[in-house]
Amino acid sequence: MIQQESNQHYHIIDLGSANGTFVNGSRIVTPTPMHTGDIIALGKTELIFNHQSAPKLNHTSLQNLGDETIAFVNKKLVTILVCDIHRYTELSEAVGNEPISKLLLDWNKKATQIIRKYDGQVDKFIGDAVLAFWLQDDKDHLEKVLSAAMDINQITAILGEKLHFPWPLTTGAAINSGMIMLGNLGADGSRDFTMVGDAVNVAFRLESQTEAHTKEVILGQSTYEQLRQHHDIFTPQTFVLKGKNDKVQGYTTTFIKLATALKM
Repeated sequence: MIQQESNQHYHIIDLGSANGTFVNGSRIVTPTPMHTGDIIALGKTELIFNHQSAPKLNHTSLQNLGDETIAFVNKKLVTILVCDIHRYTELSEAVGNEPISKLLLDWNKKATQIIRKYDGQVDKFIGDAVLAFWLQDDKDHLEKVLSAAMDINQITAILGEKLHFPWPLTTGAAINSGMIMLGNLGADGSRDFTMVGDAVNVAFRLESQTEAHTKEVILGQSTYEQLRQHHDIFTPQTFVLKGKNDKVQGYTTTFIKLATALKM
């Protein structure tokens, strides 16, 4: 489905097809912005998107489209990555709004580029944190998630040096896997697109433990069980998470150990 927004922007949405929808060679999962010249691949058929030839819909015709052109919810097995900048509140108080705004602008851009480089998709940025996900049907997706987390930590340190912050910047990363509901759960087009589910909640809760317990990377139980190698760099640890009655098993490591393992 190609959906026209009220601001004359267009998004393409895959409605759960078995063979997938591809834009410029990359499979899409979330509603994806379309631009003139983009190539859409459906099976063996390729289409070229042309903004100028798209019908111009007035306000009345948009109202008549019905909710079926807006609602989009799909169940997916994914691996979730949550990264945030450690000591962010303390840093904001130390350097002020302008340097922090510059940091977040550059960090959001770089983090997005890294996640896309490793075939992930950004769900959203929340303050100094990024929420991203990878489909589990990619057999190498865990290596890509770990690489993305490591690269985001490295670029964060580089940005901190360039902006001359008072201490080296580091990140925490939590990676968790599970079934989530992925879709446009609001009533205002793709701008309300998000994912929900216990796997997302646990990922955020685990990420909060990275700073509380001076950890750098934490894997959830299901992610660790899917990992085919590098088990030796992780240490098991139980965590008490908000909203969970029972302790949650996690596996911790450092970015230095992770970098060494990924280069082997």
